[in-house]
Amino acid sequence: MRSISPAASRSASTSDSLSPSSGWAEAGGGPEMLRIEMLPAAQGDCLWIEYSDKNKPRRILVDGGTSGSIKPLVDKVKSLPAGSRRLELLVVTHVDADHIAGVLKFLETPSLGLEVAEIWFNAYKHLLEKGETFGPAQGEDLSADIVAGKVPWNTKFKGGAVKVPETGPLPSKKLDGGLELVVLGPTMEKLRILKPVWIQACKDAGIKPGKPSPRPRPPGLEAFGPLNVDVLADAVFKEDATEANGSSIILLLRYEGTTVLLGADGHPSVIEAGLQRLVPGNGRLKLDAYKVAHHGSQNNVNRALLSRIDCSRYLFSSNGAIYHHPSREAVARVLKYGKSGNHPAELVFNYRTKYNEMWDAPALRQRWDYKTTFLAGGQKGLVAFEKP
Repeated sequence: MRSISPAASRSASTSDSLSPSSGWAEAGGGPEMLRIEMLPAAQGDCLWIEYSDKNKPRRILVDGGTSGSIKPLVDKVKSLPAGSRRLELLVVTHVDADHIAGVLKFLETPSLGLEVAEIWFNAYKHLLEKGETFGPAQGEDLSADIVAGKVPWNTKFKGGAVKVPETGPLPSKKLDGGLELVVLGPTMEKLRILKPVWIQACKDAGIKPGKPSPRPRPPGLEAFGPLNVDVLADAVFKEDATEANGSSIILLLRYEGTTVLLGADGHPSVIEAGLQRLVPGNGRLKLDAYKVAHHGSQNNVNRALLSRIDCSRYLFSSNGAIYHHPSREAVARVLKYGKSGNHPAELVFNYRTKYNEMWDAPALRQRWDYKTTFLAGGQKGLVAFEKP
């Protein structure tokens, strides 16, 4: 692990106390803010999040996209002054190539000088029941890098899995600077399901030598007239059954009255169950934005999940490669079942592709009362959400 190191102690009573050149946001030093940027990550996710003092923001990174899409992330870090290259948290949501492979490539980039206060990542050891052991066959590259770099790993969970308990309150962790992270998934059951296929999942993700499984071919883009949102939204729903996706770390961000849901590649039933625990009964959780699970796959967006949230801004991260995300059915469900009262919905895409540009049609936007935002040519990232 050549490019990152563990962050210095946070305690101001030690020799590592805060200094103007450290990149820390001092309380009361400037206006409070929360800013989420979707970096171009091919068919994956790479979320650069800044919060706290607008003049000296703190930062977290959620996933790193694919191994071939890390340049915007590297450029983002290199654009920071050397003394400010610090992450309060790096989250790797699950073992999937378009989330974790970019992190590995990023960590191998020389001379970044990046400090990381903590990493959240569920490796094989976190899938085990108490007393179980494992050997070298279950190891993979990211775990080796974390250990070699001596970066704190799942320390807010006492080194255990980042997961939700079967009963009781959902885990809530607060970072320096006041950002609260509520964990909605995975459950231990989803981690158990991943265990038998762990080695192959790591090969598929490119973090362990071996031949990946063949990828299923998605249907081609059909040529037909105006989209029928009603028909697409009410198409038969079949939930994602991929073990790796089911193990996704799903996070709810809370900061200064703002709430954002990051769905990773999570199964909708897991997200819905987490929301049910936050807002019992038939209530909806008010969200300022939702990073749609699995890049807007038709298998990860359904009416039941959308009925649990009150949200107007939906974030889609994908260039449409391989799986042609976002699915037409998923976007249609958002428009039909995911609107917040009389407020127009906003669909935010970090690419403009043949798989999403049809949603920019003026007649469709007028009929379903929504707005669209796309990454403009030449931009290195799209600010998907910012407050204030």
